[in-house]
Order: sequence, then C-alpha cells, then structure tokens
Amino acid sequence: MWWRLAAIYDLEKKLQDAPNMIFYGEAYGCVQDLNYGAGPGEAYLRFFDIFDLTSGGWLDYDKFDWWCAKVGVSTVPLLYRGPWIKEVVQAHVDGKTTVNNAHGSADHIREGIVIKTAKERFDQIVGRPMLKWVSEAYLTRKGGTERH
Repeated sequence: MWWRLAAIYDLEKKLQDAPNMIFYGEAYGCVQDLNYGAGPGEAYLRFFDIFDLTSGGWLDYDKFDWWCAKVGVSTVPLLYRGPWIKEVVQAHVDGKTTVNNAHGSADHIREGIVIKTAKERFDQIVGRPMLKWVSEAYLTRKGGTERH
C-alpha cells in the first residue's frame, strides 16, 4: 500500500525539494473498518510530522505546515490551536470525522485527536510531549479495526 500511495501522490518528485526531511504520514481509507468514504481498494495519505535530519530535530508546527504546503502534500486537519484548557481540547475528541477525501467528507465517527506542542521541546522525564486522545466511540465501536 505504501509504495502505491507514494506513486499516487508523486512523493518522489514532491519530496526532492525537501532533502534530509523525513515526512510522517497516515494512510486512511480502505485500511480499516472506518473507510472515510473510500471505494474498494482506495487509500489516501495525510501528513502529521517532519523530522529534519540536518538539525536532528522535529519541526515546529508552523515550519511543518510551511514545508507541507511548499512540497504540495496534505496535512491532517488542525482542529484547535491554543493553550491547554482540558475542556476546550476535550470538546474536539468526539464527533464526526473532519477528514475529507476525493469524494467529499466521510460520514462516520472521529478516531480522536493528536495533541502536540506548537514549539518543539524535549522533557527529560516524558521525552517529546505528544499524545493521541482516542475517542470513546472509536474504542467501543462494533467490529474494531477489521478491514472491510
């Protein structure tokens, strides 16, 4: 699947303008029971992080977003940007997915959200502060992560 997505998104050509950058993405579509409106065998790709081999570090969010726009690849949706206020952040965990594909928006639950700092940092105890807050609906859905 990954080689096929690389060809579909023309990543070899697009990422030539980003030497020494490792782009991290997620495949979605017909890869689990939530198909995001994809047809049989269809999959899509969105990026969520970049590691710079030259500096040896992860990019701050704004620089990540800039690089993705520069090379022409899609990012995962940004649902909230601001200070950590548990109730505000928690309000984004559940609901319908906001991920679109070539056919429009899918009509199913949100898997959850990824939470990370806007400015990269490293903590001696926890490491890189980044987590995924998985929605209750995703965890308790019938069929789990079976492919369909």
